[in-house]
Amino acid sequence: GEQRSVGTGLRERGREEARGGQQESRQMAPYGAKARTWGVKDVADFISTTGLKQYSGAFEGNNIDGKRFMKLNSNQLPQMGVQQFDHLKKIWRKIKNIQEICKKYEKEMDDPEAQLNL
Repeated sequence: GEQRSVGTGLRERGREEARGGQQESRQMAPYGAKARTWGVKDVADFISTTGLKQYSGAFEGNNIDGKRFMKLNSNQLPQMGVQQFDHLKKIWRKIKNIQEICKKYEKEMDDPEAQLNL
């Protein structure tokens, strides 16, 4: 019975993910697929992973949650204190990447055709 105890943590997580619908693919969602549902803290954590941790506070201070995050455009970053061009470019690339992952994922979830190819 050792096998079973190892997998339980993962299974618990999977079950939580699958609440919205019983699709297997739900569990395989790539990082960022559910960015729209992120809280302010999740967004700040993501900004920290970009290697530009110093800006995570700016995102938190501006109350950027997942919904706002998904609407962000590069013009808003300087207003939030991301002034340095290199930083702006880097952080914007990462944000756009997550926005695209999320939109693609949402589209696949809406599109029964796409779900077959997952």
